[in-house]
Amino acid sequence: MSTTAEAVIIGGGVMGCSLLYNLAQLGMTHTLLLEKDVLASGSTSRSQAILRMHYSNEVTTRLAWESLNVFKDFDTIVGSASGYTRTGYILIVDDSDRRAMEENVAMHKAVGVNIDIISAEAVREIAPMLAVADHEAFAYEPESGYLVGVGEKEYVGPDDYNQGVDMPLVEATCANLAKRIPGMRDALFRGGWSGLFTVTPDWHPILDRIKGIDGLYVAVGFSGHGFKESPMIGLTMAELIVHGQATTIDITRLDAKRFTQGRELKSRYGIAVLA
Repeated sequence: MSTTAEAVIIGGGVMGCSLLYNLAQLGMTHTLLLEKDVLASGSTSRSQAILRMHYSNEVTTRLAWESLNVFKDFDTIVGSASGYTRTGYILIVDDSDRRAMEENVAMHKAVGVNIDIISAEAVREIAPMLAVADHEAFAYEPESGYLVGVGEKEYVGPDDYNQGVDMPLVEATCANLAKRIPGMRDALFRGGWSGLFTVTPDWHPILDRIKGIDGLYVAVGFSGHGFKESPMIGLTMAELIVHGQATTIDITRLDAKRFTQGRELKSRYGIAVLA
């Protein structure tokens, strides 16, 4: 029985499994993945599984866009379907964020993302159930998908939080949802669940080798972005481990030192999750 491994991966969610796969693709096959429960039993199974590209920073957009191509071609690449469902994604902002949205869309187009700024009339054609206003602006990603969820700010431990839903939050969310989708006023609440955001100070992950501890690499703190970026995070981290640097996408902006060197990533919007 072997007592050593080339790499030991802690955590069997989408990140750990993606890293295991990509290490093998790069020739590192003598590896071990550790998971205290069953695969995908943590944040992965409670993810919204939303696949969108809209971010304020190019590195995040690139990770999401290239990952989408993997989800779309998962059967060919991995051998089974990912469950990717193309629904489209519409971002709606107030006039005060119109310029920020336009700057983001310009950056997305430069990266190659299929995205456009559209009119209120176009929104009504694409999604006639939505209520829109003249003082709003809209960006549309036709290839994005999949689920929608809500959340609240609460600091909890990873093993002792309420994994159900709080009814006051449900009531407030349903009231807000009905304003945007009037037909939801007559909808019934059937149930839900809670998951965790592991948040860094700038709402971006840390993808890096740790200075002073030889052989230690971290991919942590995904701040709500993780699932959609997991194929490329697994690949870029595998490249960092095997080749010494990521080459498919430059992830140096997501290093651990940025927090002590004043290089935190910023959002163009007031909402940090769109950073």
